[in-house]
Amino acid sequence: MSYRSDVAIRIYGDQTSMLEFGEVYSDTFDTLSQDIQNEILALECKSNNITSNKDVFFTSEEYGYEFLFIGESIRWGDYWLTIKSGVDFFNHMIQSAKALDLNIEYILMGEDYSDIEQYQTGPDCEYRLSVKRSIDWS
Repeated sequence: MSYRSDVAIRIYGDQTSMLEFGEVYSDTFDTLSQDIQNEILALECKSNNITSNKDVFFTSEEYGYEFLFIGESIRWGDYWLTIKSGVDFFNHMIQSAKALDLNIEYILMGEDYSDIEQYQTGPDCEYRLSVKRSIDWS
């Protein structure tokens, strides 16, 4: 998909693995060009607005440490082996979370009504992300 999509990524698990994931996130971010870092920060800022100012990494009572990214109307493409954009960065982080055996919930909702990709995996996946399409009128 290379048109605009709505995206939700939730990653969570035991505190040790999540701290390691946070380090991978930070270390990977630090290796990127300033332009890509700025793009990632802009995507994170939009996510914060959607989630009522919740940072992408936040503390929860249940897991201690979670990652949640939600984006609307983003040009979301397939995963590339090199990080060329903010979107590639988030796809890379999903792969890193898989390697750490963390719980991952991922939804990609395209412009077409039937264009929905969902992926859930992990030892304690809770299936908290879901898709609901509705029509509002007044």
